[in-house]
Amino acid sequence: MVGHTQVSVEMAIRRSKAFGSTPAVHIGIQMTYDASRVRGRADEIAVERLVVA
Repeated sequence: MVGHTQVSVEMAIRRSKAFGSTPAVHIGIQMTYDASRVRGRADEIAVERLVVA
């Protein structure tokens, strides 16, 4: 929970049992953390825009 490894689905289930919550809570926390780290370097991610004909 200190940002060293990602939360797997199994770990989310284990945490939900330990804390009396749901796996979705722990997966959501991980996703929020991952998204905030990537947003910090979003300008470095090169992607060509998709053009639909």
